Amino acid sequence: MVYRFNAAKKFRIDNTNTKQLRLNSWGISILSDGILSDMSEIVTKISRIYRAYYADNIHVYRELTGLLLNEITPISAMRIQGLNKELKIKLVS
Repeated sequence: MVYRFNAAKKFRIDNTNTKQLRLNSWGISILSDGILSDMSEIVTKISRIYRAYYADNIHVYRELTGLLLNEITPISAMRIQGLNKELKIKLVS
């Protein structure tokens, strides 16, 4: 349901245990078919926790998203790495 692989080299992440996650076609199908609807209470709790965390760190996520939407350069990769160090839920592209 999810691909798990090493973070791309362009992000210059020193820790080789850091992984990226992406939904595969099965994961997308499960979400779009509503198979998880019977788990709505758990999903709601997780969503509430994430939203609160995101709201507390919105300024970091805004800058990070802006960097990730542009070409990754050595300078922006260093900034992305620095911003991700501030976050528990990291972003890469």
